[in-house]
This record gives sequence, C-alpha cells and structure tokens, in this order.
Amino acid sequence: MKKYLPFASVSVKELFRWRANVILQTTMFHLPLLGYFFFFKLLYAGNFQFGNYNFKELFTYYFWALLAYSTMPSTGSYELVEQIKSGVIIHYLSKPINFVHSWIALTTGGTITWSLFFGLSAVPVIFFLKNYFILPKIENLALGIVFLSLGYILSLLLGLSLSFTAFFVGDPFGVYDIYWMTIGLLGGAIIPVDLLPKGLQYLPFRYIYFTPAKVFTGATHNILQELTICVSYIIFFGFLVQLLWTKGLKRYEAFGG
Repeated sequence: MKKYLPFASVSVKELFRWRANVILQTTMFHLPLLGYFFFFKLLYAGNFQFGNYNFKELFTYYFWALLAYSTMPSTGSYELVEQIKSGVIIHYLSKPINFVHSWIALTTGGTITWSLFFGLSAVPVIFFLKNYFILPKIENLALGIVFLSLGYILSLLLGLSLSFTAFFVGDPFGVYDIYWMTIGLLGGAIIPVDLLPKGLQYLPFRYIYFTPAKVFTGATHNILQELTICVSYIIFFGFLVQLLWTKGLKRYEAFGG
C-alpha cells in the first residue's frame, strides 16, 4: 500500500500547479446549486408540488447530490482509454507495481483534494442559506461520509470496467457519452431517483449520488439494507474489473516505440 502513496501525491501536486483553475472549478458546485435554489424558490412560491419534497427538503437534497457529483471521478477513466489505445500503458506494465492499484491511488489523491475544496466552499452556502437548509445530525453526517466513500468506489469501478472494454472494442467513446448521461439521470444528480419509475430505482447508479444525499438528509431508514446492496454491487464490479483486466491483457497488442 505504501508504494502507491507517491501516485496519490503526484495527482495532488498536479492540481496545485493550476491554483486558479482549482478555484474556478468550485463553480461546478455553486452555480448549479444557486440555479436550483432560485428556480425552485420561484416555483414553490406558487402551488407547486415536486413528489413528496417540500422546498427545504428539495434544496438540501440537491446540495448533497451536487456535492457528491462534484467529487466523483469523471475524466480519469477516459484518460485510461487513451493510454490503452496509444500503447502508453505498456510502460507501466513493465514496472513492479499493480497498474490498477496505482491508477486508483492516482485518481483518489486528486479526488480527496477536490472533496476538501468543495467541502470548504460549501460552508458559506450553508451559512447564507441556512433558513432553507436542513442541517444533518452527527450520525447522519458520519453515515453520509461512509456512503459517499462507497459511492466513490462504485463510480471508480464502473469507470474502470468501461475503460477496460478498450482492450476489446478499441475506443468506447460512444458508450462513454451514454454512460455519463445515464449516470446523471439514474444516479440522482438530475432528479431524485425515488421520483423515477420503480424499475429504474434498483440500479447501481443510485448509490453514487442519490443514496449518499438521502443519508445526509436523514431520509434513509433501511441503512443496513442499502449498505448491503451497495457493497454487493462493489464486489460484483470489482470482480468484473479484474476479469476484464486479465482477459484484456491476454489479447492486448501495441505497436510503436
């Protein structure tokens, strides 16, 4: 484990090379959230009903869902596709490390840094809009962090499993486009999953944005059941990633110097 820490350190240093970009990237969280706030405030001023959510519950949900959305791995897995296509991955395979583990460490280092930035930037939002925000209890905050971490692992595994299809199909860019649109909708970043048809509420995507957000708000009562299902999905996609990696390496060919 210790030998992979430098990979995480590299991604953190890379972020701090572009400090202004890091600051500007926080708008990924603030601008959509403020848009939701003013939009729903206007709608709820009339006779508006959005499922069983009142304005406070809805705004709090989107606060946590957007925070989760902002801190999940996004482009890293497609960069892996480029490395597979170009043959750059060969340079890593010749080293005495596990490439998958090193990639996870590299991605996680940056993600933790982003999470700290977004978390700190969220404090003034809570302060100025506290009358419209449901503060989480300590136990809900702790459980929310647990589910947010599990959602991150699941998102990472989903991205890796999709990236490793590059061993078999060349460039899955079309599938990637569909995937990111799907995960936003079925994961709960666009609309709460409990407002979708029943058949779409049991897919693994819900554990990336929706479930952590609901746990933070204290609106999830079957914690043990949700935890069991989420961990089961993580185990399944963990095996899938290992299978695709092993099978992919056996048929992988790269040319050039």
